[in-house]
Amino acid sequence: MSEQPSYDTPLPLFVYGTLRTGEYNWKIYLEGKTRSETPAIVQQHQLYANRYPYVIPGEGTVVGTLVEIKPALYAAVMREIDELEQFSPAGNSWYLRVARYVEVGEQRILAWMYYAGERVSQHLTNDHRIVDGDWVGWNRQHNQA
Repeated sequence: MSEQPSYDTPLPLFVYGTLRTGEYNWKIYLEGKTRSETPAIVQQHQLYANRYPYVIPGEGTVVGTLVEIKPALYAAVMREIDELEQFSPAGNSWYLRVARYVEVGEQRILAWMYYAGERVSQHLTNDHRIVDGDWVGWNRQHNQA
């Protein structure tokens, strides 16, 4: 997809890390503010963790959740999440907000997701890659050590 919708377009949000259902940022930013939270995947992307989870385009699948934010809360919630992700449309952000197709069962749904910005992605190596694409599982296993 080459043309991105404007940032105020109310798309669902694909989350793959600390904003997934039950995780610590979900409790702060999304709990009680969603209409639905559905398991989803995004193909042709790679997941990394270098303190925080990051996604970049590439070979692989990323596991996550497709979140539909309640319409009355949408603008405020997205503003807060953009701030959390240190995203700015002006650039030089930790994360970039991009629209990509996400798979929920047989459906493909256009959703916002956050990519690693250039200032982060240039430091990611294969040592940081989460091959199975599931940050929640990786984080639980990593934190038990």
